[in-house]
Amino acid sequence: PMWFNRYLAARGWNTVLSLDHPYGSWAVALGIGLLIGVERERRKGEGVRRAAAGLRTFAITSLLGAASMEIGGPVLLSVTTAGMLALTALAYYRTHSEDPGLTTEVALVLTLVLGGLAIREPLEAAALAVIVSILLAARQPMHRFVRDVLTQSELRSGLIFAAATLVVWPVLPDR
Repeated sequence: PMWFNRYLAARGWNTVLSLDHPYGSWAVALGIGLLIGVERERRKGEGVRRAAAGLRTFAITSLLGAASMEIGGPVLLSVTTAGMLALTALAYYRTHSEDPGLTTEVALVLTLVLGGLAIREPLEAAALAVIVSILLAARQPMHRFVRDVLTQSELRSGLIFAAATLVVWPVLPDR
C-alpha cells in the first residue's frame, strides 16, 4: 500500500528493500530459506522421531549458498553443494529405515543452490522457491490424483503425447 511505501521512504528503508540494493539479494536468499523451511517445518514432526531439517536449517542453508556464491562464485558454490550432498546422504542413511523418502534432503540441497542463485538472479531464484514450496505443500493432492484419479490409460496417453510433443515434433522439418 501507499502508506507503507511512504513509511519505508521516511526511514530510508525503501532502498535497502530494493533488489538493486546489495542486500536485496541477501533478503531474497533468506526469504527462500524461510519459505521452503516453513513448509518442511510443518512436516518434520516433534520429539525424538522428528526430521533433522526445519525452518532454521533451511534458512541457514540458503544463506550459506548465498555466501558461497558471493565469496567464491560458482566454484565455491559447487564445493559447498558437494559438502551438503554428503551431509544429506549421511542424514538419509541414518533415517532411511523410518522414512524412505528423499524429499527433505533434495529440498535442502536445492535450497542451497537457490540461495546461491539469489545473489546473481534474485527474481528467478524467488520464483523457483515458490514453485518448490507449492510442490512440497501439494504432496497429498498430488499423490491422491496419481493414485485415485488418473487411470492407467490416461497415463499412457499422456506419455505418448509428451513423447510426440517433446521428442518427435522438434525434429520434424518446419516446412
